[in-house]
Amino acid sequence: MAASSQTAATLTLRYGVSESTVYKWKGRDSFNDASHTPKRLQTTLTPAQEQIVVKLRKTLLLPLDDLLAVTREFLCSQATRWVFVQIKSHKTAAAARSFLNVLHKACPIKMRKILTDNGKEFTDRLFASRKPQAPSHEQPCV
Repeated sequence: MAASSQTAATLTLRYGVSESTVYKWKGRDSFNDASHTPKRLQTTLTPAQEQIVVKLRKTLLLPLDDLLAVTREFLCSQATRWVFVQIKSHKTAAAARSFLNVLHKACPIKMRKILTDNGKEFTDRLFASRKPQAPSHEQPCV
């Protein structure tokens, strides 16, 4: 795009990008792919937190960026947050019910809210006959 003599409108149609993207590329003088992650992360973990992160990495096979986001959100935030992970082979209401029962027994603090990914197993979308409700990322604890 940068070396093209075609107009931005022509390049927009040709590559399926916005005109602002075309102008951004035309204004560049370097085209090397570079990391946008800081060279030095401002995160310090306790040995116990480090073990949790290593276990999550091996179990969930998350990309490092996602793993860092999970770590910062749940391990390095308020002390009132607690993380419980359990891998299920099927996304069913029965699996969600089983997970919630085990979670309730394992949790060392009183739960006020449970944050889920709003998967169909946690919402009314599992049952097509029910009228859908607006999704919410915060599910009240029962």
